Amino acid sequence: MKKIVLLFSLLLFPVMVFADDYLIRPFEAVVTSEKGTDLDGKEKIHLNKDDKIFISLEFDKDTGGTYIDEEMYKVAFKDIEPVSEEVLVSADNIMDSGLVNKLYITSESMDVYSGPSVAYKKVGTISKDDEITYQYYYDPYVYIEKDDIKGWVNAKENNLFIIGDVDFITTKEIKTTCGNIPVNTVFQHPMVKAIDIYDVLVEYNDCRTIVKSLEDESMVSMVNQYLVSNKKVKLYETPEFDSKVIDTIPKFTVLNNLAVYYQKFEDGNGTGIASPGDRTKNRWYVEYNSVRGWVDLDSFSTFEVKDKAVKHAKKEKVKAIIIPVILVVTVGGCLLSFYISGRKKK
Repeated sequence: MKKIVLLFSLLLFPVMVFADDYLIRPFEAVVTSEKGTDLDGKEKIHLNKDDKIFISLEFDKDTGGTYIDEEMYKVAFKDIEPVSEEVLVSADNIMDSGLVNKLYITSESMDVYSGPSVAYKKVGTISKDDEITYQYYYDPYVYIEKDDIKGWVNAKENNLFIIGDVDFITTKEIKTTCGNIPVNTVFQHPMVKAIDIYDVLVEYNDCRTIVKSLEDESMVSMVNQYLVSNKKVKLYETPEFDSKVIDTIPKFTVLNNLAVYYQKFEDGNGTGIASPGDRTKNRWYVEYNSVRGWVDLDSFSTFEVKDKAVKHAKKEKVKAIIIPVILVVTVGGCLLSFYISGRKKK
């Protein structure tokens, strides 16, 4: 009986190996076809019935794949079956999200499998708008439970959205089917696409709509970092170039940074890429004196912990006072020394 050795890497997030396949949780399968099956790759490799193989790639509902001597080979799922009929969740082989989360389905229905691959047996079907919970995942599959149905669904193929763990803010007015969403609108833990977090599902005006934030950075995720201003800084109402200045922040001020920086540039040559000569702005969304706005990124030092930011600000303030004093004393001492030396010569 042959046993083909798999070369694979287990990654936390899905990695696109080729244009039409993705890594899955590796599983051992046995050839069930009476005629055996052919592995399609650099050369044809024939497997007989009852031969075993490790599968680590999935192309579609019909085809899986593996690596042999660093070469990729495809195999038809109809000719094989997983050795284990199901994959139970456990701390040893499944990622735990740390909380019971909810899924939102945008497709009309989706199939549920006993393991994280379409090669496993189908155990049920979930319909759109069903309330579903999940806690475990092995990208791109998530383990779900709905009534008496328990199993795995492909988040990538089924366009699933999950409750995100970060807040998002709009960087411009966004036109949607739910109405125009104003700039600087904060959405707390909106749902994000399970595989592509840049598709954000938000609720606005008692209506749900999808914002494709990656296309134009119309929304950015918010974080908790602390900034210390290195100079006097203008606070802008929006991240746009000609935005209104709403306040001025003094030098060495500690601020809570609320959003990942938003890059803005003039696309002078129409390439979509900042070029020499284009005006470029990288801005943070911050809060100062209970007022929120945008500041230039290059005017700050960043810190993960507030205490470190506060210590840095105090240190810089002291240096700003002491260094000029030292210079004045040093220069004064030199001048006095020259004066005394001159008096002695007389």
